[in-house]
Amino acid sequence: MSSPVFRESRANLKPRGKAHRDGLARAILWGSIALAGLLFYLDTSPIELDSDESFEGGTSLVLEAVSDVLLVVDYDTYKDEPESFAELDFSLAWLNTLQQELGPIALRDAESLADIELSNYRLVILTRSASGNDAWLPKLEGFVDRGGTLVLEMPSGAIRKAFSADGQGGVRDPQRITMANGLATELQAALEELPLATDIIGSAGPLEGAETVLTIDGVPVIYRKQLGVGWAITVDFDYGMVLTSIQQGQPTDGFRLRNHRGTNEIESSDLVFDESLIGSMTPIADVLERFMVYGAIGEVLPQVGFWPFLDGMDGAFVVSHDTGNMGDDAAWMARYEAAFNGSSSYFLRTPGPVTRAGVEELVHLGADVGIEWNRSLGGGGVYEPIGMWGIEPVSKALTLDDQSSHLRSMLEDLSPLVSVRCRGNLWGRDWVDPFRAMAAVDLRTDSTYAAPEAKPGYSFGTGMPFMPLDKTGLGFNLLEFPVLLIATGRDLELSTLSEMLRQSSESFHEALGVSFAPDIFVEAPSAEFYRTWRDAYRFAAEKGHWITSVRNLYRFSRARHNSELRSRRSDSVINGREVVLLRLESLALEIGMTVSVPESIDEKTFVEARRGLNRVQGDSLLSDQLDPKPVSVMGYTRVLLPLSKGFNAIDVVYE
Repeated sequence: MSSPVFRESRANLKPRGKAHRDGLARAILWGSIALAGLLFYLDTSPIELDSDESFEGGTSLVLEAVSDVLLVVDYDTYKDEPESFAELDFSLAWLNTLQQELGPIALRDAESLADIELSNYRLVILTRSASGNDAWLPKLEGFVDRGGTLVLEMPSGAIRKAFSADGQGGVRDPQRITMANGLATELQAALEELPLATDIIGSAGPLEGAETVLTIDGVPVIYRKQLGVGWAITVDFDYGMVLTSIQQGQPTDGFRLRNHRGTNEIESSDLVFDESLIGSMTPIADVLERFMVYGAIGEVLPQVGFWPFLDGMDGAFVVSHDTGNMGDDAAWMARYEAAFNGSSSYFLRTPGPVTRAGVEELVHLGADVGIEWNRSLGGGGVYEPIGMWGIEPVSKALTLDDQSSHLRSMLEDLSPLVSVRCRGNLWGRDWVDPFRAMAAVDLRTDSTYAAPEAKPGYSFGTGMPFMPLDKTGLGFNLLEFPVLLIATGRDLELSTLSEMLRQSSESFHEALGVSFAPDIFVEAPSAEFYRTWRDAYRFAAEKGHWITSVRNLYRFSRARHNSELRSRRSDSVINGREVVLLRLESLALEIGMTVSVPESIDEKTFVEARRGLNRVQGDSLLSDQLDPKPVSVMGYTRVLLPLSKGFNAIDVVYE
């Protein structure tokens, strides 16, 4: 029999145990409701996780091109990533100039120079990285003495003593270009206004017997002297640094970028070297490049190269479209372009509203299908949901690799994916990380660099594609295609574009990148925008411009670089006339290629050009005569001669 105390204890415990169980049940119930609410909230507003992009740096390029020109760099100087932009070796920027203006260029590492037969070339350029090895001096002296042209960038040691001024003024920071001999007055004035990011070498005095071609702060920095039968040309400033700062932009220490517009995100326009370039109607980088090729060098060594545009046209009109969220509906612009055999680039957002059928239609209409890289910057990005049982509380950002793989799966065998543009031209705070990500997924062209919407022009000093450099100074295996005008329907856009086409046709001969967004017709219809888009093609055709896409121009540019071109100058007598004969041999890899030759050599003027293997018999010139096209390239007169695909042998006569 239980004691009264025990019975009382059990009686007291029973209500407390029930209360405990009831409280636990309520806690579980409310906890479940809270968890369900949290899961519902996260399912509708998931936590967004960033993903790490894959990166691939620049490469040590070696080009075994059949060419008149040899460019030498020393890759031993590229082993470490410097702390700042000014410490980079910019030697590979020379490749941009030479390939842009001439086409095929032999590029070799300095360690192989001892084994190279220099007599195979008419022009040898030793960049800053490769112009100080005294052991090469006898070989270089022999090359110049026998008629070769040698260009030395900031030479040192015995090589400097043999070919250049004394350099006793040392390396210094310059201010402005003060003279460019032979350059058109208005272009020289534009160069003189440009602030410079470079180093120069000063000397106690000018080199005796040398002709000064360019001065900076009054100091001769390009000068040339005839030695024996050949020429030595000294470039006493860091030419590659000037070009890279203008075209690719100049970062701060640590290769970081600053926002110059007062917004949260870094856009490509923040890469513009100097605010004076924004809205500029002069491609200042190309002015310097063409002065170097056709002036400083070309006045003593006539330059022969492949013209950069199809069928000898005066320029290229490179059209692109950011399709945004329009998906398949964006193809209506491609249908219009196909009506006159035009082509353009369409940047698609994937995964997104575009379908396989829409991609097929674009490709069949001749469009270049590229990817709009939707980066997780500025509230953007594409995210993949993660979860189970239909609940997805977390989403992970898709990398460029993820997005490009998705588009490649839709393209399959239709077309290769080579083109990319960052959504909204967002770049991020690192100077080259986007290029490294693009290189890692085998993309070959980017067109994120763009002039600000309200200020079209040559913000990056050029409209031509260029190879960007990595933080190591090595080059990326891709080309940047700047956009000069983003059309939004503002007043004066059409007149601005018309003026750019006129200048390009008459003097600049540029690739004019223009972007039209199809969704503007839906989101903000504008008669002005429609007129600009419709009339732009007509204006481009009237001014002799090739209406094309980024990929087509890239493919043509690569064909120029990989083709073969040799030339040889000789004095001759034809039909009793004393003439200069320029003999060309080329292997043209594309239909529509054209060779560019000087209008005059040694005060003798172009007379005619003939093609054929049996070109000369006795003192007579045989075979078919070519139809020449004279063009002015920033004041330097050139003559264009059409080529057949395959092997060409041409005699050009000057009298």
